[in-house]
Amino acid sequence: MRIGISFNGEGRGHLTRISAIAKELQKRHELIFWAPKTRYTELERIFPNVVISQIPAFELSYTNNNKVDIVKTGSNNLANLIELSSISRDIRNQLDFFKPDILVSDFEPIVPAASKGMNMPVIQFNHPAVVLRDKTLDYDAFIARIIAKKMCSVYDEIIISSFYSGDVGPIIRKEIKEAEREKRDFILVYLRGKSQRKIFDILNSYSGIPYRVFPESKEDFINSLASCSAVITNAGHQLLSEAAYLEKPLFMIPIERQYEQLLNARMMEQSGRGVMANKYNLEKKLIDFLKSLPKYNSYHLKSSTKFIFNDNTKEAVDLLELKFASLKTKKAS
Repeated sequence: MRIGISFNGEGRGHLTRISAIAKELQKRHELIFWAPKTRYTELERIFPNVVISQIPAFELSYTNNNKVDIVKTGSNNLANLIELSSISRDIRNQLDFFKPDILVSDFEPIVPAASKGMNMPVIQFNHPAVVLRDKTLDYDAFIARIIAKKMCSVYDEIIISSFYSGDVGPIIRKEIKEAEREKRDFILVYLRGKSQRKIFDILNSYSGIPYRVFPESKEDFINSLASCSAVITNAGHQLLSEAAYLEKPLFMIPIERQYEQLLNARMMEQSGRGVMANKYNLEKKLIDFLKSLPKYNSYHLKSSTKFIFNDNTKEAVDLLELKFASLKTKKAS
């Protein structure tokens, strides 16, 4: 079967998740990718002998205080929006040329929309649409659901991969699963924006705890993640899932106005595997977290049917294969 795959370019999680799935699908199917320009080179390195077409990257913009800037996001993506009809025509021509039997999209709306009327089934496979299953009534949750509906506007089936409320659990890449776990005396810091500066001040003043900063560090990220004593990060689902898989305590600072991250952090905190904070309580929460790190030594012994922290790549691929067969049958009838 020929499978077309498109994915969102915001953050690294979409590329990480879809690459792990695609490597398994490639064993049985021919793949064609539509990749955002921000991730094109990385994808080409992972899949050197696969056809990859470029699509626009719609990215979020942030204020100096690390909050989603709605106005700036709109203006920075204006050129893509203006050219959207032309881009869609080009993609439709590509779809007509390559004729994939089915499309898989990770929170990427342009390629599925271009396939309308072509009798080409679409499966949305992603994490961010988990907000559609959340019933919180506040404003940011409402906006997140509107965005998720727009990003997943075209599909025949939807599969949500998540450590909570998903159809399957998280997708853990092979490199993480094969990494040698240990616990050394340093903290891995992976943060967006100016929250880094305050974190560094606290870490430097609190007994001089060593830390490694990513993505700036020249250290190997995967080995660092597998050997650190804890992780300080925002609340992107992929890194949270990988850290939890490796049994690393998490200190999470969700990006303001990005409700999916808030939900991720809230659920991880409920699991007992981490602590979430905001700009108002950051210093107190972080110091308390550092003091309480020893208590996390045995947190992985806890079990709960509400959360999944093991790798669900096989389960996800098996479910996709079932959907492929079902949709192919429907298409033929």
